[in-house]
Order: sequence, then structure tokens, then C-alpha cells
Amino acid sequence: MILQALLSILLCLGVSVAQGDIILLLSNDRPPIANVAETIRQLYPGKVDVFNLHDDINRAVSVANLIEDHSFDQVVAVGLLAAQMARRYVSSKQVIFCQVLNYQEYDLITPTMKGVSALAPTARQFQVWREINPRLRRVGVITSHSMQPVIADAQESAKKFGIELVHEIVKSDREAPLALSRMINVQGLWLVPDSSILSIEAIARVMMSAIKQDLQVLGFSPVLLAQGALLSGIPDEIDIAQRVIGRLQQAKGQSTIPGVSVAPLTKVQLQINPKAASKFGIVISDQAKEILNHAD
Repeated sequence: MILQALLSILLCLGVSVAQGDIILLLSNDRPPIANVAETIRQLYPGKVDVFNLHDDINRAVSVANLIEDHSFDQVVAVGLLAAQMARRYVSSKQVIFCQVLNYQEYDLITPTMKGVSALAPTARQFQVWREINPRLRRVGVITSHSMQPVIADAQESAKKFGIELVHEIVKSDREAPLALSRMINVQGLWLVPDSSILSIEAIARVMMSAIKQDLQVLGFSPVLLAQGALLSGIPDEIDIAQRVIGRLQQAKGQSTIPGVSVAPLTKVQLQINPKAASKFGIVISDQAKEILNHAD
């Protein structure tokens, strides 16, 4: 019922919901993929057929053949494997990908394949962080080389709120904790979900190092709050679905997909760790609470 009500809101906002039919191609059944896919399926006004790769690259060709022969002419690839397989094997359909961070590294952008960002709006995250800690001036971020364009945009966003974003580029997960130790006079760490250099083990080591250095951490998952992060900022699943549907409707019936390579998101779900806030002497003002409660 809630999602049906949201569909009505989309109509009121002027988002096109003309009937159409799409294919959902999923990388796997894990929550970050499955939840977004289900939200798209619920909100999309036309028929939706679902294919799941189950993280099995050996299924790619057979699934791609089914998709190529399918009567529907638009595909939503959810997750990196799905996007990679669509890029390589699906040539007769329009493809919109989502839940993919390093899209530049995998050459996913073509005239008939574009995406929706996997990152929540950085400006909003930095605004909230600075609001709860007005003394925040320098924040570190560690990524692979392929994330440079994303970080360049984030640096501009951070600058608007008086924050200098110090970027360290590493080649592997082994280098990530060492990169943090090289950062001088940073007060915090923005932990970005760059899977090419941050394995589960590397994330744990980076978090331990940040806590030892008394750094405030803005993480990409609420799970990191239990490990000592001050804030977590994640994309909103409905926002992702709305952006995907908007791109599908915009491209329907056209030979190419119009617009930017990757459409930005507009909403972020933020949570704060009260224990970490107390540790850093941060008092959550009424204004900060209002921002956190309306972080979208």
C-alpha cells in the first residue's frame, strides 16, 4: 500500500509513468541488490520480468541470450556483475544500471547504457557532519584510482561547507590502512564503499586505525556505527527506484538514452552514533536533530 501511494506521488510530481515493460537483471539476492530491485518492481507501472545471475558468471551467456530474445526492449541491471554482463552481452536493448560504484573502471557508459548513482548525495552528508561539528575542517578519504571523478565532485561539495577533503589513492586493500596513517591533521575519515580496494578485512583494519587516531568516521553503512563510526549515510532505495524509472521513461522509444552518464541521487538516510558523539564532545543541537530527521 505504501509503494502504491508513492506511485501516486510520482504522478503528482510530474514523473512519467506511461505503461511499458522492462527486464530486471540482478547480480544476486543479497539485500543491497534485492531490496532495490523489489522497490523498482513495486513502483514500475508496467510488467517486469526478473532474471538473476546468482553471482554466477557462467550463467551470463545463457541469461543474456534469453534477454536478447526477449520482447521487452529495456533492461535494469542491478549490481556490478549484472551491469558488466549487460555491457558485454546485451546489445539490442537499452540498459539502465544501478548499485554500481566504479562504473568508470568497467567502461559501462555507452549511448544505450547509462546509470543511476550508487552514492547518496555527498553535499547533504557533509552539511550534516559540519552542522553537528562546526570545528570540522579536514577529512580524509581513501579510494582506488577509478574513483577520482567521484571524489573530485565530492571535494567541491565539501568545500561549500568549509571542509577540505584529503584524497589518498591506493592500489589494494593492503595499502588502505597505511594510507590513513599518512594523512596529516585530518579530523575525520569519509569511508566510501570502494570494493576494489576495501575488502571486509580492510574495512575492519581501517576502522580500527581510525578509532585509534581519534578520527570521526562517516561510514557507508549503519553497521559501521557499532564499530565506532560517528555517522552513516546511505542512499534511499525509493530514491534509487524513482531515478531508474525516470530514466527508463525518458529513454522509452528513443535510439539512445538521453541525459548524463550517471544520474545523481537526491536523498540520503543518515544515522548518528550517540556514544561516538559523546566521545568527541559533540552536543546534538535542536537544529542538527532537525537536519538528521529530515536528511533527504
